Amino acid sequence: MSDEFQRYPMVTALDLRGRNERPRRVKMLMRDFIEDSLYNPTYGYFSKQVVIFTPGEPFDFPSLYDELDFHSLLSRRYVEFENAMDAVSPSDTRQLWYTPTELFRPYYGEAIARYLIANYKLTTYPYHDLIIYEMGAGRGTLMLNILDHIRDVDPAVYDRTKYKIIEISTQLATIQNSQLKQSFAARGHADKVEIINQSIFDWTNPVPSPCFFLAFEVFDNFAHDILRYDMETQKPLQGMVLIDENGDFYEFYTPHLDPVAARDGLIPVSTPMVHQGYFDIMFPTNFSTAEATYQAITGKLTRVLTHEEFMRRWAYLEETETQSGENPLLTWYKNASVMFTV
Repeated sequence: MSDEFQRYPMVTALDLRGRNERPRRVKMLMRDFIEDSLYNPTYGYFSKQVVIFTPGEPFDFPSLYDELDFHSLLSRRYVEFENAMDAVSPSDTRQLWYTPTELFRPYYGEAIARYLIANYKLTTYPYHDLIIYEMGAGRGTLMLNILDHIRDVDPAVYDRTKYKIIEISTQLATIQNSQLKQSFAARGHADKVEIINQSIFDWTNPVPSPCFFLAFEVFDNFAHDILRYDMETQKPLQGMVLIDENGDFYEFYTPHLDPVAARDGLIPVSTPMVHQGYFDIMFPTNFSTAEATYQAITGKLTRVLTHEEFMRRWAYLEETETQSGENPLLTWYKNASVMFTV
């Protein structure tokens, strides 16, 4: 395919944003291929395929014997949810996934709310409003749980609270707006919330007011470059994707690095070249690098805790503890960490 690689035009994810069909006879950097696969408005994974599982009523953890009991109940509810979806709209390509926000609703969101209230009072209260931005809010469940908790435990802070969602997926932004009109209005939150349907990378408006910025399970879905090194010369090579006239993918490597990739890179993966829009593409977050970058840009001090450490500090653990003493809120998501300002 070397001739085709030379002949086919170079495109970016931005070039493809307005297309209604997956591209053919083009080449692009791997990061553009990933961004297009995940976020293209027409065929991207988060635009069309993703369905966030919600278990219905919150789990009553103290009534369960142990984690195995919780897992069995979760499996039953998962099947019920999927069957209900199939009854309305059968699909062979639908993909369900769940988040800690949904599994541990409302306790997970309440833990985040306690962190927000405490740090808001230590920093900018009462001179500034509590302004919360959330990037990629899913079904809006975390927002609902946070606002409910602030309203119930600290009305004075709630009066000063504003919640803004930055959501790239039009499909999810529609779900969030539906939440806003129904459950949010019933809870009195409607005038607190603004949903901004755009990519954070298209954001151009400076925000001068102090604010909290929430990004849960988002960094791992950012587009990444792929770099490999020539075994003889040790020179870096940048990964590119060639898409032929049949829509098949071919991986190429070039010694000509674009300015972004030239700064640094090496990511150990098999391949992210999967049919655009049908699969999630995730990368582990290097929190040490993220923390150093954030501190260099903002000058603020941060801390990184494991998911368990963060929840031990801010959650009411008795609410998610089973009769055996096991606590799924602490033992699930062992591979997750939380970075926050101090």
